[in-house]
Amino acid sequence: GLLIEEQRTNSLLRSQEFDNASWNSATSAVTIAADVATAPDGTNTADKFTPTAVSSAHKVYRQITPTAASTAYAYSVFVKANGYNYAVLSALYSFSSTGVSFLFDLNAKTATVLSSAGWTASGYARDAGNGWVQCVMVFTNPASNPADYFVIGASPTAAPSVDAASRTPTYTGDGTSGLYIWGDSLKEACDHANIADLTLLKLSKNWRTFPCTDRSALVDVAGIRKPNR
Repeated sequence: GLLIEEQRTNSLLRSQEFDNASWNSATSAVTIAADVATAPDGTNTADKFTPTAVSSAHKVYRQITPTAASTAYAYSVFVKANGYNYAVLSALYSFSSTGVSFLFDLNAKTATVLSSAGWTASGYARDAGNGWVQCVMVFTNPASNPADYFVIGASPTAAPSVDAASRTPTYTGDGTSGLYIWGDSLKEACDHANIADLTLLKLSKNWRTFPCTDRSALVDVAGIRKPNR
């Protein structure tokens, strides 16, 4: 049979450069050290995320083009424990309480929803080897409240106090503990779904595509994808 899916595009640029100005660390709350650890692809490109020793919602975030309603989006980041064993991903509407947020346990490799505010959402954590965990959040937002911010946070506990605006944990860091973080695996996206990849360029040169080939331009054949987990 045939599996027909909508095309997916990569809307998150600079996803592997958390020290870049595209990503905004909250004032005095996080330090980002670039290219200090071995990433899942074997290169020395993973960044160190260290909450500072102040009471705050420690996070990095970026503004994006608002997401479309009734369209499923996947937000994926690779994370490795470095003193803290919990990561948080959030997709928000205008930094309000509207949005979805997941807490990822990097040891148990589980995902727990912290808030969803009426959005359809799911999350999972996948072992990526060498202590790395791929944290994935899939969501669909209503038309009135599109996601226009993505946020990454850390937590020292499994039941954190959560900041209402950013949906990330609030606590006092120790200035040493934190996480290693690394961008989306663009190549892997082709293994799991029919996305906007290089085959689409045969139909239009105006698309921003993933730098890989998923073996089909528009129609997907059932059974050729790897499972999500």
